[in-house]
Amino acid sequence: MTVKDTTIKNYIMAIYEAGGEKEFVRTSDVAKALKYKPPSVTETFHKMAKEGVIVYIPYRGVKLTEKGKRIVNKTIDRQSTLRRLLLCMGAPPDLAKIESKKLEHVISDRSIECIRNFLKTRGRNNV
Repeated sequence: MTVKDTTIKNYIMAIYEAGGEKEFVRTSDVAKALKYKPPSVTETFHKMAKEGVIVYIPYRGVKLTEKGKRIVNKTIDRQSTLRRLLLCMGAPPDLAKIESKKLEHVISDRSIECIRNFLKTRGRNNV
């Protein structure tokens, strides 16, 4: 995954967490969540709108498109799989939540599938 993809995913998740799956979210709310300046956020919103992951209306805000929602769902699913593995390994819940978000950005789909298979077979009794 490239830095650009990671950045876009962070924006998408911030929009989702602010309610952007169902309603428009203000630029200032996303900027505050990501600790970026609003002009930088607006610039990225223009790029994201061109990629089709958000609807951006100046002075109104942003809302996720179906494409953006699919990215959210995939990200949440991957984080959940990683969190379950960490819990199975004995990590405390708060650490598992934090680390699963970090790991999700760098682990491959193939590795996620291996972890899912492990959890189905050997990890079930520990989670």
